[in-house]
Amino acid sequence: MTQINVSNGESEPGPATTGVGLLDENIELHNIEHIPDSERHGSPRSQFTLWFSAQLYLASIVLGAVGIAIGLGLWQTLGALVAANILGAIATAACAVMGPRLGIPQLPMSRASFGYYGNFVPAVLATLLFIGYFSVGTILGAHVIQQMWNVPYWTMAVLVAVVCVVVAVVGYDMVHRWGHWVSATCVIVFAVLTGLAFAHGYGHAASTTVHGSSFWKSWLLEFTIAFSFTFSWAPYASDYSRYLPKATASRRTFLWSFGGLFVGTTWMMFLGALLAAVVVNGSVIPAIAIVSDGGFRYVAYVAILAGTVVANVLNLYSGAMSSLTWDFPLARWKTAALIGACGLALSLAFGGASFTHYYDEFLFFVAYFVTPWLAVIFLDFFWFRHAYVGGNAVESIEFYKRDGVFGRVSWTAVVSFFVAFAVSVPFMATILYTGPIGNALGGADLSYFVSFVVAGILYFALESWRRGKVPSLAVAAVPSEGLATPDA
Repeated sequence: MTQINVSNGESEPGPATTGVGLLDENIELHNIEHIPDSERHGSPRSQFTLWFSAQLYLASIVLGAVGIAIGLGLWQTLGALVAANILGAIATAACAVMGPRLGIPQLPMSRASFGYYGNFVPAVLATLLFIGYFSVGTILGAHVIQQMWNVPYWTMAVLVAVVCVVVAVVGYDMVHRWGHWVSATCVIVFAVLTGLAFAHGYGHAASTTVHGSSFWKSWLLEFTIAFSFTFSWAPYASDYSRYLPKATASRRTFLWSFGGLFVGTTWMMFLGALLAAVVVNGSVIPAIAIVSDGGFRYVAYVAILAGTVVANVLNLYSGAMSSLTWDFPLARWKTAALIGACGLALSLAFGGASFTHYYDEFLFFVAYFVTPWLAVIFLDFFWFRHAYVGGNAVESIEFYKRDGVFGRVSWTAVVSFFVAFAVSVPFMATILYTGPIGNALGGADLSYFVSFVVAGILYFALESWRRGKVPSLAVAAVPSEGLATPDA
């Protein structure tokens, strides 16, 4: 077995390995290189438990409470959540399909679209995304523990971060095992908590308190906040499906991924709306104590903490994948540990009263880069198929060559990305900046829809023109470990 150099993917001698890229069947050795056929394993059902378990924490729950806070009412909030999460889960599941086909992580895949160095732009932004979400998860996890024990916040933040780093360092199989365990054990806890919240009654959330244009502005606000959270999982997706056998049917990968993410986000966000109906201008954490009987609230807190660990581990693991994509000069496990340290520092800085604003602003920041990037890679993978020649995957080593067939910078992708972002600016709505259209919509941020459409149209036009001018991509080699196109 060989180990891949983290900077360019070229093979170099590595320690003897066994199993699935593991050293002594414990620590995953693979960085961002292609996973060979001999190490592919698992079932697409694992995608359901992974994405479902990653939603069982306060971030998802808090977002559902927003609809109640702005006067939508319980069922109107649910309508916005369902619509947002369907679209967000479709985007993420489509990315998960790419993993078994190419056998590489998500961000290195987009080198086929942006070129080796051009892809540094989304890769660096993704690293910031993962660090930010890790800090959010650490903040929330620490506050959950504080509800059980009267201990200083900073000690709990450190504890949560350390546990997550350990799981992420072990690697891919441990991440999936943790997700499976959390899904199997915590689903009953959340079912009971949901039932208790229902039994407590809807209170002031029984009906909407906003009407006319104000209602639709509020509905759009809840929709955009939920959507920005759910589709922001897309840059992670193939990181956790790339070990699946290459013959895995694409429809199975898509459906299991979609199901886990949609059910998890919608359920937890709706639970947040139910809990928000219990208190007026209060936190959902005290609401859990109000609706729970006896010591059950502590059981609920533990279940939420377990889900927090899953989400945080995904941020560390994928943060390492994205960092190695822009040639960060450390191995995966060292990079994951470093990202954990950075995220912990942010959680200590923003863990107080400023958290709500920090979280809201961060969610919108996420959306600004993910959607134009998604538009480009979707067209490239499913339409132009840069990563394929004659139905087979381009030889995997091409994804790691600075001067390979994908080039150093693909100007069609880079131009489409930045132009789409610029066009979307008037639609933005954040505390730091609100464009004229975002202001007219009452704070509903539609900029990511605009950037997705603009990037897609522009990239389609530019790439079609380029291909007309340069008919061949000059890819002649049929891969030694090429992936035959799976079932659609």
